[in-house]
Amino acid sequence: MYDFKTYIEYFKILGRFLPINGKHSAMAKFGYIFAFIVGVIVFNSCTQQPEFTSHQSENFIIRQPELKKAYGAYLAGRVAHLRKNFNVAADYYMEALNEDPENKELLGRVYVILASKGRISEAAKYAEISLKKGDKNNFTYIIMAVDEMKKGRYEQVNETVGHLDGPVYKEFIIPLMSAWAYAGLNQPDKALKTLAVLDKEPSFRALYHFHAGMLNDYFDRTDEARRHYEIIVNDESMEMSFRSLQVITNFYIRNGEKDKSVQLVDNTHRFAGFAVLKAPDIPSALLEMGYLSNRTEERLLKQQSYRKKLAVSTSRAVNKFFDNMQHASIF
Repeated sequence: MYDFKTYIEYFKILGRFLPINGKHSAMAKFGYIFAFIVGVIVFNSCTQQPEFTSHQSENFIIRQPELKKAYGAYLAGRVAHLRKNFNVAADYYMEALNEDPENKELLGRVYVILASKGRISEAAKYAEISLKKGDKNNFTYIIMAVDEMKKGRYEQVNETVGHLDGPVYKEFIIPLMSAWAYAGLNQPDKALKTLAVLDKEPSFRALYHFHAGMLNDYFDRTDEARRHYEIIVNDESMEMSFRSLQVITNFYIRNGEKDKSVQLVDNTHRFAGFAVLKAPDIPSALLEMGYLSNRTEERLLKQQSYRKKLAVSTSRAVNKFFDNMQHASIF
């Protein structure tokens, strides 16, 4: 089991709901928070499933309409789940749950998978049922808070996240979600004050300055937004994902500072804090091939031809690097 900081490292680049062009709405920016939340859920429920071999196609999934009984729908859901076809799995699990509504384990599986696929309104409905049945875990409250945020119920968000329990939630999730809820209520000072809790933890500093920059940008506090963004840009100890690079570059371009955006693009090299990259006995490097939060990139990454193209290009780049190193050593 990984600790929460590991979850953060893996999932803070997930930005399905985070636009990168033009001024962002408060709720669009909230997608960056949602990326963390869904990331934790996906990591727990989906990433360690067994792989099927390549000859087992999507058609292998049982799709017989007569599967009305709970056991049949559940088995079909399990097959889809193992095939990583999570939307289909969720539909079958919901069908099974209709036949066996008192099954708490199945209920939890339904709202977790729905949330992981961005079907928040559906997930929130089942999370609320779970709460009424006495299953008051942190995920249920988080899913409901995300749904309330998306529906503009900002005051309710703060009440819901108040039920979250545990140091990680109090030091990270609650301040982040509450800050954007206050932004939705048009209370910039309260939003920034709430967010400032993250600045107390060194591992959250980059995240704090990034969100403080976006909050100030949203409220047209351009100078303050620039100050926070430049802290990230100038401090090489802070990790800069490609997503944050896009947001900050867009900010500079919108404010007539194209020269800074060009300089920023040349200054993206950072050393990530992944445990595997820090292992002293394992030479390693991290290569980002794309974002599953980007529908186009997700579609491409599922294509064998595209993955082969990436692998071949990466191999050529590595070989070229060492060829150049060898050539340089001769002289």
